Amino acid sequence: GEQYQQSLELVSFLQSLEETAASTEGIMLCGDFNSLSLFRSVQTIQSSFEGGIVDTWCEKGIDMGGKNGSICRVKGCTFPVSCPLMRLDYIFWRKNKNGRDGDDGEDGLVLKCVFVLAGGEEKGEQLKYASDHLPLCAIFTIMS
Repeated sequence: GEQYQQSLELVSFLQSLEETAASTEGIMLCGDFNSLSLFRSVQTIQSSFEGGIVDTWCEKGIDMGGKNGSICRVKGCTFPVSCPLMRLDYIFWRKNKNGRDGDDGEDGLVLKCVFVLAGGEEKGEQLKYASDHLPLCAIFTIMS
């Protein structure tokens, strides 16, 4: 339905940017997609670029571990904050038109790691969050 239509519009917009760009720079797309990875909307984004677009969590996700072994921490899941069991937030990255990412010693971004930033309880009080999703974070290095 609506999420699929939005993914088609987003892909069309990103492809138009890529076609008009004078450089071969990559694309980074981040956000709350409110879709599981098996949903058509996410699969459309992943399959719509020649050479593909990387789901950074799948490439370099780091599990920071659960709180006291709780089942409420599933790898990469960001929703809901109180017991994250769904992975709805993504950082997609298309390295560049040539498929290079700087790992081979050339200029570019190198993806180091991706993680969900989750706090525990401090002094018996639950931490406050600005969203109903936990933050998904990626660390990149610029090679030049």
